[in-house]
Amino acid sequence: MNGSDTRLRALICEDEGVTVMQLRRALLRAGYEVVGEAADGEEAIRLAGDLDPDVIIMDLNMPRVSGIEATRRIVEKRPVPIVVLTAYSDERS
Repeated sequence: MNGSDTRLRALICEDEGVTVMQLRRALLRAGYEVVGEAADGEEAIRLAGDLDPDVIIMDLNMPRVSGIEATRRIVEKRPVPIVVLTAYSDERS
């Protein structure tokens, strides 16, 4: 966080566009600055290093590299709070 802007910087890692929009809206309403969006685990790892967010919202079921593996690789390099989420649906739900 820089001294001139005290808002926390968030990175959204989610491959479902509608969910990204909902998360972005909720984070902005809560006073966060959304600094990036990653649609797969590899991009999440890269953006976490490039953008240095204060918090990461991570979907477990991500393409290319799972959210679990991406989380492991990110925290190996720099401890950062990561909120993990997932959604599950089947034909009955």
